[in-house]
Amino acid sequence: MMTMNTTATSGTSFALHQISSILCMALRFAIKYRHDRSEILYDLAPPSSSFSDAAVASSTRKSDHWTSGSEILHVIMNQLKFIHQSSSSLSSKTSLVSGSDSTTTTPFAEYRNIKVHVDVLAEVLLNGFYDKLTRSKNENEEQLYDEAKKLAIPLVRAYGRKEDDTDEKRALKMSLIHAYFDGIVNICHDNHHRCHRGRKSGAPSDNDDDKNPYDLYPMLSSPLEDDPSGLYTAVNQAVDFGSKLTFRRFVLRWYTDRGLYANVLDLGAVCPDVLAQCLEEDGRLREYRWIHFVRTGDYQGATSCLVGLGSGGNDLSVEENKLLLSLGKIASKIAKADEDGSMDDGKKTLEERIIDNNLTLIHAQEMLRDSATMMEHDDLRKFEHAIPANELLQIAIDQGMAVNNVEEKVGCLVVGLAIAETIQDRSPNEGAWSAAQVWINSIVSDTETWKNLANGDRSLISDEERRRFIAGTVFYEVASQYYGSKREPNLDIGFLNNRAVKEQIVAKLSLDQQTVALLVAAAEHAVEDVMG
Repeated sequence: MMTMNTTATSGTSFALHQISSILCMALRFAIKYRHDRSEILYDLAPPSSSFSDAAVASSTRKSDHWTSGSEILHVIMNQLKFIHQSSSSLSSKTSLVSGSDSTTTTPFAEYRNIKVHVDVLAEVLLNGFYDKLTRSKNENEEQLYDEAKKLAIPLVRAYGRKEDDTDEKRALKMSLIHAYFDGIVNICHDNHHRCHRGRKSGAPSDNDDDKNPYDLYPMLSSPLEDDPSGLYTAVNQAVDFGSKLTFRRFVLRWYTDRGLYANVLDLGAVCPDVLAQCLEEDGRLREYRWIHFVRTGDYQGATSCLVGLGSGGNDLSVEENKLLLSLGKIASKIAKADEDGSMDDGKKTLEERIIDNNLTLIHAQEMLRDSATMMEHDDLRKFEHAIPANELLQIAIDQGMAVNNVEEKVGCLVVGLAIAETIQDRSPNEGAWSAAQVWINSIVSDTETWKNLANGDRSLISDEERRRFIAGTVFYEVASQYYGSKREPNLDIGFLNNRAVKEQIVAKLSLDQQTVALLVAAAEHAVEDVMG
């Protein structure tokens, strides 16, 4: 069976080689004849010129050269398809044949036999289509041209020598001449390691030996600064047949499709306008807009992006949200300094308030997570991502009421008030209701104490003793810690100064006037003790 397979493979290879040899021989003679007779008959540019120059020079002809005729291009295309199919078959059989003996027909030797034919056929095929389309545009021909690029240039690479990058450079030049965007970016990406060590890709250099032909930066830069051959200019004026994208947008989309977002940002830095469009239009890139804004000095834009990213409702961890918000706070201060020369004038912008509120929520969540860890809760996974304020408030109340230790209870309820303040900032009514829930739970923690103090005979207990009893309540401890911290007057959700909070507490607990008076006194004592 192995002998039969080997024989069949050898026969296919021989036929492939013979047909390709005959076809290439004819094409070589024709091309040489065209160049030799260029001034007399064909009006072609000299052999030393690039093919693109030759095509322009021949653009006045009314008919195709036979090497650019539809029939011969069809034949060449089919031959390259046959080579492609055969190369796949040969690759799958490399394990059946040993290889270093030059007298033995091996896959390696067969690849070398075909390589020279691939180079000739690929160049004639692509130049033929280029020649035709230079003189007259035709959508069917453009589609065939696109198919020819996708077939020919990968074959040139596949049969290229691996010991150096000569054939990679040939394939890259063909891709540039024929505006084969996918070939350009694939070749450059695959060979980026050949960039001169010690010099960042894209950095200018006066040393020709230091220049990297696979460097995408000079191809993408806007405006183009280093393009002696004019190929980069031509590529940037072309449009990809399949995607209808310009070259710069095609490259950024190529890296985006592969999740290589750092490459997108780095390459886009030399064409910032195109990058800005991609960042806005492609949802996969929107979370990286702030980096572009920082690089271009738009700190207000960076602030807006970072606030949106770090405000929860995403799959990021608490630590990641905290980092984004902290960066947003820095960007906001720089933006303010750029605007009025002061990083901190005591007035907070809307975005600064949003940042501070979200950082408060994250800090509250971290404290509740630590408390839950000490209480040995089974499920701590809910603390891995940012929790909405209303849900976090309920966690604070539940954890506070679940412990008997007064210090831990007070800690959780004070955290609850901090959460309620962030809610108050966006909705005073909702904030008042949220704060009332915290105060209510602090009061019911000592129901009997409040009842005894309210219903007892005032003559049987001194003011000092009464004050000592009050100081031992959870309500008093919560009030002391709450009033001990500085806050904006409009965010006061305490029992003393926020009428809406007080009314909801009284209504919910059906408190009588004596109990209300005791709670007011307790809150006032807390303020006095805190203020000294």
